Amino acid sequence: EDIHTNKKTKEIQDPKAREFVEKVKHIRDETMTQRTQEGLGPMTREDINQMVVQHAPVNKNRTFGLGKLVDGNPSITSTYSMNSSLVEEVK
Repeated sequence: EDIHTNKKTKEIQDPKAREFVEKVKHIRDETMTQRTQEGLGPMTREDINQMVVQHAPVNKNRTFGLGKLVDGNPSITSTYSMNSSLVEEVK
C-alpha cells in the first residue's frame, strides 16, 4: 500500500492499486471480525500475506504488486520458525 501512496496527498493514485487495497482491507476486516466472534486469535502476518496473494489479480502469469510467483504458497526461504524458548527469553 505504501508503495502506491502519494507521499504528499497520502492517497493511492493508481485506480487498480486503490481498488485492490480496499478489497483486501475489506476482506481482512471481515475475517478478523469472524475470527473474533468465533473466539480465534488475531490474524498473523502470514495469514494476511496469504490473503493478499490469494486475492491479487493475475495477468500474464504475473501477480499484481508481486510480480511472477513460483506458486501461491510461501517458499521455505520466506518463512522462519520461532524457537519458543528464545522468544520467552527476549520477553
